[in-house]
Amino acid sequence: MSSIAPREAQIRRFRPTRAFVAAIGIALASQLALAWLVVVGTPALSIGVTHEPDDRWLVTSVAPGGVAWNNGTRPGMEVIGISPADVLPSGEWASMLITDGLAQITIQRHDLPPRPEPLIAGLLALGLAILASRVVPSVAWWLLLVPPILASLHGALIVDPPLSLAIELAGPALAALYVVDAAGSTARIARFVAIGAVTLYLVGWAASFATAQDDWVALRDLAVVLAVGIGAVAFAATIASAFARARARSGASLSTLAPVVALGLIVDEFVPGRNRTRLTAIERERARLATELHADVLPDLSAAIRSIEEGGSADEAAQRLRAIAVDLRDLMGDRRLSLLEELGLVPALEWLVEQVEARTGARVELDVENAPLGSEARPPRDVELTAYRVCQQALDNALLHARPRHIRVRLDVDAGHAELEVSDDGVGIRAGDEDRALRTGHMGLVDIRGRAAAIGAVIQIGARPGGGTMVLLRWPA
Repeated sequence: MSSIAPREAQIRRFRPTRAFVAAIGIALASQLALAWLVVVGTPALSIGVTHEPDDRWLVTSVAPGGVAWNNGTRPGMEVIGISPADVLPSGEWASMLITDGLAQITIQRHDLPPRPEPLIAGLLALGLAILASRVVPSVAWWLLLVPPILASLHGALIVDPPLSLAIELAGPALAALYVVDAAGSTARIARFVAIGAVTLYLVGWAASFATAQDDWVALRDLAVVLAVGIGAVAFAATIASAFARARARSGASLSTLAPVVALGLIVDEFVPGRNRTRLTAIERERARLATELHADVLPDLSAAIRSIEEGGSADEAAQRLRAIAVDLRDLMGDRRLSLLEELGLVPALEWLVEQVEARTGARVELDVENAPLGSEARPPRDVELTAYRVCQQALDNALLHARPRHIRVRLDVDAGHAELEVSDDGVGIRAGDEDRALRTGHMGLVDIRGRAAAIGAVIQIGARPGGGTMVLLRWPA
């Protein structure tokens, strides 16, 4: 089977939803905020001071939720010290000593940034989540919850609003997206609960800001609890949905099935794309067999039928039917592809030419201008396979439609390039023949053009100077 197939399977399996893409953006944004705090430090504190007539400096405003607020700074406190000494409290000070008449509070303009370990752990979880999304999206969602939770725990209380709100809200918002993605339209209540929880958190945050609450740590912890709680609801919805789909697909209660069978059905549904990938692989295998039958069996079968219709001998017809039987055995054992895999393109083409000559009696010449010496000098496997299939199809087309006396196969190949030319002296291709064949769904032409496009090669089909047809494959294009 062509090595193109695994890439197609990956593309079909990895189709992230809009919710998942948005969640990656939220998780990445929270980590960028935490990275900024680690590298640059916290922003300037939101403290307003004013100069009183008695030559005192008083705090007139403090942003709730920031470092100064969490350290106990409140409006009405007096500034009794400042560094550098020649800077006014309303200027670019570095540290400030504030008192309420009893206790003294030291405020640093740039508080110590968080340690880098939470950032490293968050980025690792983000990378693992993206990788896991190809196989187990539900696990990927849980990994995506880690970065905003770490950012909330290590950054939300040392910055001033509104950045602290954004960092704290990242976890619950991402968990709500998880619910939307997992529950879908089958569990609207869960979606409303998740969105409602995030909305209530926003209302609570706004109320705390408006009433200047003292305990902002509770809001940070509540954000973490909401993220985990909503995520757990979504995870449960994913499992319940998987069980329901598996039960519907089996047509019976899972408890009545063998444990291995029941587990397989659940895994098929719990990992989106697994069952679809298996079905796609089956369809791909059927398409491959159809192509092989068209390329290997149909030409000989058509020739045998034509021979019988034209009054040919029974021995000749039997010989052709025996050749078809050999082709079918080769197809079931895939012997030619084993030869191609183990020895390379040149031996495989030599074997192909010998088989065509023995089966049809046509004279086929193989001219190898350059051949790789050693496995390291061979081109990629998909290039070799494509060149082999193109040669096989070109030979079959020539023998089936052109009635040539002589066919020449020219090959020039190494690790970095491949050029294959198949030319014959038959009736030749006329203008518009290829377009008509493609429009009518000619499998051979569709197959070789698709294979060439998949490896980035160019293929040319046209009339050969002096009569006949020429098929040219060149890689890279």
